[in-house]
Amino acid sequence: MLQLGVSKLDITPRTPVPLAGFAERTGVFESIAAPLFARCFWFADGSGQPVLLVTADLIWWGPEITAAIRARIPEAYVVLHASHSHSGPQTALGMSPLLGATSPEYLRDLEDLIVAVAARARASTEPVLARRGMTTARLGIHRRKLIDGEIRMAPNPEGPTDPECTVIQFVNPEGVEKAILVHATCHPT
Repeated sequence: MLQLGVSKLDITPRTPVPLAGFAERTGVFESIAAPLFARCFWFADGSGQPVLLVTADLIWWGPEITAAIRARIPEAYVVLHASHSHSGPQTALGMSPLLGATSPEYLRDLEDLIVAVAARARASTEPVLARRGMTTARLGIHRRKLIDGEIRMAPNPEGPTDPECTVIQFVNPEGVEKAILVHATCHPT
């Protein structure tokens, strides 16, 4: 039977750092409207290597931190997912400074936090059943529009979008919900 452990941890920077994703944004953040989280799902079924899925409120995972996290959790196949939030710190060292400078201190903290939240998820494993549902979520809008013969960043309701939304619910054998995974596309700007 499928085993699942889950855990959630606040990964909001402890000190102001530059945020990633907008070339015109400079400096560090001034306040926190909502915390950033990492959520871990530790999947095992006894037949092979466990899988650790980490979803985080980040714009992306840089290759350096990806390699560091995977090296510290060798017992699992590690999948790192980012929500592509433009309200989080830069996590890739090689990106243009226009997309947000990286804080080495934050990257060290983030690595330690992910290893800790993964251990908590592993420790909370229990048998689960998975249920899948499908719906539509029409949150997204195409962000490119032809205006006066030029493609511009502008809402385009007629442009292509993907409204499909998949929801996977994990429940223990008693039917008590353990976790939910949602997949829906919507660029968060």
